[in-house]
Amino acid sequence: LGVWNVPALYFPKHSSGVTDEVVDPETAAERISALKRLREADTSGHPRVIVLAEESLREAAPAQRDIEAGQFEIRAGQKWDAELLMTKLESAGYERVPVVGERGQFARRGGILDFFSWHGEEALRLEFFDDEIDSIRVFDIHSQSSIRKIDQAMVVLQIEDQTSSGGTVQDHIGE
Repeated sequence: LGVWNVPALYFPKHSSGVTDEVVDPETAAERISALKRLREADTSGHPRVIVLAEESLREAAPAQRDIEAGQFEIRAGQKWDAELLMTKLESAGYERVPVVGERGQFARRGGILDFFSWHGEEALRLEFFDDEIDSIRVFDIHSQSSIRKIDQAMVVLQIEDQTSSGGTVQDHIGE
């Protein structure tokens, strides 16, 4: 698909069929990310393509409304109380660390708040000026260097891969 310049989403299998298996947080995050991005607009003009195993269609997945309810948008220039944002991250299960190194972590140094969203492909660095987000940058977790500046981002607070709603992956894809 890459050769034909068709953007594709990869949806990892939930489990190997082992009962009482502990869910890998990275796999759960990738699954939520794929389901979230499946609904986002594709600006390339190509039809949306998702690569997954057939048995994954029947696996439990959160309803789209649950994913949407657990997310919020941040934009450069937006008023945000950094302390409130950190409280939201902590209550959603994010871990406060000195340096962000993996999904589900956040760190604060002065007017800078770094975090790696559960669904995100890349970590984000918010630079605050008083109570306003001055800039949003994508950064490399290994070098801790900013890669590029972006104007906005969606942040998923919840990582729950399954819900009691009884939804499946097929519900997100349709016929």
